[in-house]
Amino acid sequence: MPLPIAVGAAQAVSSEDFLRIFEAIPTPCMLLGPSLEIIAATQVFLSDTHTLQSEIVGHPVVDVIADGPDDAGSASVPPLSAALEQVRSSGQADHRLLQRFAVRQSATQGGALKAHHWSVLCTPVRNAHGAVAFLWLRFDALHQKQIALEREIQIRNQLEKNLRRSERRSSGILATATDAVITTDRDQRIEIFNSAAEAMFGCSAASAIGTTVERFIPERFRVSHDRYFRQFIAGGDTTRAMGPLRALVGLRANGEEFPMEASISKVLSDGDLFATVVIRDVSVRYATEAALQKTAERLRLVQLIGRTGTFDWDIVTNTIQWSAEIAALYGLPADAFESQYDAWRARVHAQDLPALEQQIRESLHSGAFEGEWRVVWPDGTVHWLAGRAIVYKNEVGQAVRMLGVNIDISERKEHEERLRRMAQHDTLTGLPNRTLLYAFAERLVSAKRRVQDQAAFLFIDLDRFKQINDRFGHDVGDAVLKEVARRLAACMRAEDLVGRLGGDEFVAVLAPVRSEEVTAKIALHALDSLGQPYLVAGHELQVTPSIGISLFPQHGTSVDDLIKHADAAMYVAKQRGCNNVQFYQHAFDARSEETRRIGARLHQALELHEFELYVQPVVDLATGKPVAAEALIRWPSMAVPPARFLPASEAAGMMPALGVWILQEAARLWQHWRARGISAFPVTVNLSGSQLRQPDFLKNLVQVMEEYGMQGEDLELEITEGMLVDHLEETLALLRRIREKKVLLTLDDFGAGCSSMDHLTQWPLNVVKLDQSIVQHLGHDCKSALIAESVINMAASLNLSVVATGIESQEALDFLKSHHCHFGQGFHICHPLPAAEFETWCLGLATQ
Repeated sequence: MPLPIAVGAAQAVSSEDFLRIFEAIPTPCMLLGPSLEIIAATQVFLSDTHTLQSEIVGHPVVDVIADGPDDAGSASVPPLSAALEQVRSSGQADHRLLQRFAVRQSATQGGALKAHHWSVLCTPVRNAHGAVAFLWLRFDALHQKQIALEREIQIRNQLEKNLRRSERRSSGILATATDAVITTDRDQRIEIFNSAAEAMFGCSAASAIGTTVERFIPERFRVSHDRYFRQFIAGGDTTRAMGPLRALVGLRANGEEFPMEASISKVLSDGDLFATVVIRDVSVRYATEAALQKTAERLRLVQLIGRTGTFDWDIVTNTIQWSAEIAALYGLPADAFESQYDAWRARVHAQDLPALEQQIRESLHSGAFEGEWRVVWPDGTVHWLAGRAIVYKNEVGQAVRMLGVNIDISERKEHEERLRRMAQHDTLTGLPNRTLLYAFAERLVSAKRRVQDQAAFLFIDLDRFKQINDRFGHDVGDAVLKEVARRLAACMRAEDLVGRLGGDEFVAVLAPVRSEEVTAKIALHALDSLGQPYLVAGHELQVTPSIGISLFPQHGTSVDDLIKHADAAMYVAKQRGCNNVQFYQHAFDARSEETRRIGARLHQALELHEFELYVQPVVDLATGKPVAAEALIRWPSMAVPPARFLPASEAAGMMPALGVWILQEAARLWQHWRARGISAFPVTVNLSGSQLRQPDFLKNLVQVMEEYGMQGEDLELEITEGMLVDHLEETLALLRRIREKKVLLTLDDFGAGCSSMDHLTQWPLNVVKLDQSIVQHLGHDCKSALIAESVINMAASLNLSVVATGIESQEALDFLKSHHCHFGQGFHICHPLPAAEFETWCLGLATQ
């Protein structure tokens, strides 16, 4: 939400810190913009004039301060507005002599005009480009100085009448004056030099009296000063107690120059003319002004570079002051953004406004606001903003003011959207990936279940596609897959969705379907389209699909069952010669039977020690040295890959027991390696969701570590995002307790499916493993490269290590090294090895 400290040119001085410094200056001052509007006034000015900051800021100065009736129109004293215009256009400072002004008091004081006698010094302040950014006005209440100096003149007259009697008294007055007071004869020889002058110029009165004033003026200014002094003395007016205030450069006894302001008056006594000079050291004020100007310019540049703007919302009047930068965030010129709250409200995207206003209402109680929302520019484009603000309350706890900043986050949002899309879409084909496909199917099935409608699932697998990869290479194979995806999408209706599961497997979800005939017609159309020749890299290739179909609700009421049954039907299509379509039948459950058969053998296999751990190293990509060893289970006697028996183990409820065996065996191997002097790295064990949910998991983990003498950093546990979905809070609590044991936690398969960057910040992780589906395309796929680079950079910013998995080519390895991914594993580095061979591999490295 917007809100600058001031409008127009105030943009550069709208920071709260600058205003606080300015308002605290102990003299009456005012800051004007280039249009002569009031930006701010010091508290001294407000107190002297009985005005309020909120009533004068933003108004033209001539509406608040008018030339007094006895001075207005005087030929010798131009109107204030004309003098300010002259300063603004010429860039030269202007000092006005004593003049009467009429100032409108606060409404609480009746709003009446009250006369003030001031001397006004107007100083232009330039920005880094030399242009006048704003005007600095200092008001000296000269009627007070006049009284003081007239009193001094009276004292001097009394001294002339009775010098001996009043000498001590006058000396005391001069000694206690805070400004330097120097009295000279008409030849500028010093006769009086008070203690303030001694302190200011660094020399004693004894050494100064009798010398000329020019000793306290730098040599380069002495001629002009002497000319001014003689002209002033030669003038006939001796009635004015104080002459015009002049900005000069002084010279201390040690040679240091400093800025000062001096006012000279002349007195005729018994025929002798002498001059009294009252001098004020303004070094501190000038330094403050310079610091303020530097701060203002720095703030302006920061806002410009960071596309940030500030706002100041007066909740009582419901008006907002905007900086020029914040107006730009809403696509408006600086002077086109109205100060009313409703004007800002009209710029907020209608869909975001209710929630945003609710946040604002809550912030008025909490005292702080933070949010993100969209705004609609006048040209119709939509942009994202983020805002932070603090709320000020009055003495009874009511919110009266909100100060804050807005920043343009459109690029960040666009980047997040690109990452989100890439995370939900296949990097090669651009089709929805498994995650998005399942999410769509879940919503669809849920909706169809309510209305008792039908849907169809098509499982498409390319026949003998591996031969194309083996003969022509992966680049040609990838080109074929892209064309398959394009043709499949073209065969579907607008309401259908087709996605890629991986490899050469695709799934299409059709809804609604009125009959099997409609589904078969769409499937046959896809069969014909995919069977047409493919012209790739000068080759004419022939690829055919096998398609299996399951229907909702006839063949299942869950997405998993429907896809599983469509997969079973697809295998039957392949068994029947490929290039055909098969509807699911319950007799196709042979693969389910295999799962049950494997599940039944698992318990026996565990008792008979049929399982074996293979080990694949994670290496430092710069040195090739192992930094971790991942334990991978194998079942040699069954010759069944883990991708088949592990799901069967999960389905049979054997995964917790199998997980305990893997953990114990991995710890035993680590202990053995340590004894052999090759275990300077942790052993990594993959966990399952059911294993984590065992009530005694942490207890068993600690027992295994103690049994084999492992410290927390000797063990690394791998989890996946899917394991936390159903029991997020409980699992996160367990992971935090595991981390308290110093055990390392790794997030596996990151980048596959709908990975969330939030998980990297919210979960107690040490390592992120970049999924092999991303890594395998590095070097020739821009989307994969972008995802990999984003994950590497994000992890680095969170102090997480990144391990790239599935490194199978030198191209991928070179990419990872050049993008500061320090660790990796894959066939290109080392295949998973039996434990004994891994030990030999490590010992071989040690001898190199």
